[in-house]
Amino acid sequence: MRNAVKARPRERMICLELRFWTNGLVKRPGHVIPRHCKSAGMIHFQGNKTHGFRHGQPVPSGVPFHSISEISVAVEKLLVKGGVTVVPVSRQKRLQGK
Repeated sequence: MRNAVKARPRERMICLELRFWTNGLVKRPGHVIPRHCKSAGMIHFQGNKTHGFRHGQPVPSGVPFHSISEISVAVEKLLVKGGVTVVPVSRQKRLQGK
């Protein structure tokens, strides 16, 4: 592949962080119910120097999702927004008839 760079083992993968909202589940400010969340939230890239994503710097502000079923769409939008080229794996190529 062109533009290949050497990367340390923990920096080879592109990692996403999925955050679910917990606000508004309890009437007491600053309190949460452990292991409870809403079905909506935000997804963004985790920091990775090799791929050019800085920790705490969503691209530009992450991508929201409003239900569990929207997560895959939000992932795709975030990858496009971040300029990531997704290369299909061999099984996917077979399923697409390529």
